[in-house]
Amino acid sequence: MLVLDGYAGPERAHLAVVRTVVSPREIHVDHANWLNSGAIYLDDAVADVSPNNDWSLVKVFNLATGTWGTHAYGVRGFIGPESDPLRTAKTADKSFPAGS
Repeated sequence: MLVLDGYAGPERAHLAVVRTVVSPREIHVDHANWLNSGAIYLDDAVADVSPNNDWSLVKVFNLATGTWGTHAYGVRGFIGPESDPLRTAKTADKSFPAGS
């Protein structure tokens, strides 16, 4: 699970199920109620846009418009069986900064 901070205001968050790790800077997620439409979005791209490549800030692809969203969201963290769900992608890509 990916937990986004500040979705629809400072006291609300958003959860998304991580479907695929595409690269050290991109994942695909399934989530609902994104864009306040009540729709379920499947296989939606999320990109790490944080300056330190640490997944602290992301943008979400807008499937309706076919473009990346203009707003960047803070990431509270990931929930799952591994403490670092992106570890496999990070170690496979030697260009990804160590310790991120």
